[in-house]
Amino acid sequence: DNSSKREDIIFHRPPRTIVLGAGGCTIPAVLSLAGCHVTAVEPSDDVREAALAYFGVKEAGIDLVAGYGEDYLMKKCNHGEIDILIIDAEDGSSAPPKSMREADFWTNLVVPSLAQDAVVAVNLIGSDTERMEIQKTV
Repeated sequence: DNSSKREDIIFHRPPRTIVLGAGGCTIPAVLSLAGCHVTAVEPSDDVREAALAYFGVKEAGIDLVAGYGEDYLMKKCNHGEIDILIIDAEDGSSAPPKSMREADFWTNLVVPSLAQDAVVAVNLIGSDTERMEIQKTV
């Protein structure tokens, strides 16, 4: 029964959650308040400073990390470590950035980092063709 396994993750230890593209940390804060152990990765100094100053990152217990999501997954995530992965990164014109739309990103970084029953959510912004392409890749 899969429900009992999921209950074990939710109720006996905080789900290990990574958010790539922290922004103002609204999503990480909600997840943290729901009991997740959240690491939010954000490359922009200005965005991180605003999140710390105005959006209650410290109070919510979020681990806010400077850097790009790809680098974080490559250097910091061990095999099967992530229970929840949210990709909310953008490059100014589309989300996720082109580097996170490539099969190598998913094959070499994302999939090996995920726990067996992990949940992945991706914010997709772009044309219908771009959305269909990433859906095929994932």
